[in-house]
Amino acid sequence: MPSRLVISETVYHQNHDADPTSADSCFSRTLASDEQPYSRRVVIGEAWQPLDCGWVEQASMLVLANQEGRFVQVIPTQAERDTMAAKIVEVGYGDMAAWLVRPGESFRAEPADLKAIRVRCRSGSAKCQLTVFPA
Repeated sequence: MPSRLVISETVYHQNHDADPTSADSCFSRTLASDEQPYSRRVVIGEAWQPLDCGWVEQASMLVLANQEGRFVQVIPTQAERDTMAAKIVEVGYGDMAAWLVRPGESFRAEPADLKAIRVRCRSGSAKCQLTVFPA
């Protein structure tokens, strides 16, 4: 049986005086490769940099999770919360930002050209989890 990529997600919007609205996305697709996904913890700095996607040359899906602000063991001060909130990762092609990944959130896409993706952190550096699924 060939490898598959399966996506199941729901995005909700809740207004204070109405029922939530949701957008669901569920699909699967067969992959041409049985290669292992490439998964690494990475630190993204303020300068634009290419993503190190290891051995994967063609991706069926790329997931970048901004892990800033997670796993805090003490109650942060307001200044610490402000510093964490500023660690927004920009994802784009070349040096132009196209998407924002806020702390605690993730970005998912199938890149047309994996080598053209560049990332940077708007303030300092951000710890992220990168997972690239081969095509």
